[in-house]
Amino acid sequence: MKKKGQIAILLTLVLAIWGYIGFKIFSNLSDFGEPDTSPTYNLPNLKSADGKKEIYQLDLNYKDPFLKPKSKQNNASPAGNQIKKAKIEKKIVKPKKKIIQWPAINFKGSVENKNGEPPLYIVEINRVNYFYKLHDVFQELKLIKAAADSIQLEFLEEEKRVFKIK
Repeated sequence: MKKKGQIAILLTLVLAIWGYIGFKIFSNLSDFGEPDTSPTYNLPNLKSADGKKEIYQLDLNYKDPFLKPKSKQNNASPAGNQIKKAKIEKKIVKPKKKIIQWPAINFKGSVENKNGEPPLYIVEINRVNYFYKLHDVFQELKLIKAAADSIQLEFLEEEKRVFKIK
């Protein structure tokens, strides 16, 4: 019996708390339909000396803080403008670096001869295997340096290091 009494008390307490929360939410939501009761300010009726009401216009011509500032133009001297334009043109004209499209290159390894001849390096260019010696040129690719794990190639006056495929 004690447990049923405790459960009834807890259930009543929980319902009372949720009822209070619901009442507060409902009372705040119902306030939106009511008119605004904030104080209003009455401006005095200003009359000029001849008895007419004065009308004031607001000067709303001010700088917007959220817009970027406009660039100022120097209208004082046209020669000054020409100098500024010349400086701008000098900044704009810059030589751009040529972008060279390299072929697909893979370094597969090297083959050493027992005769004492220089080793051959197996290089795959666009899925075709080529055997290079140092300073050989195939398809405008020149083998400059070679190591056990990488080679250095030159293509249209640009150098690139290619590592061995594992």
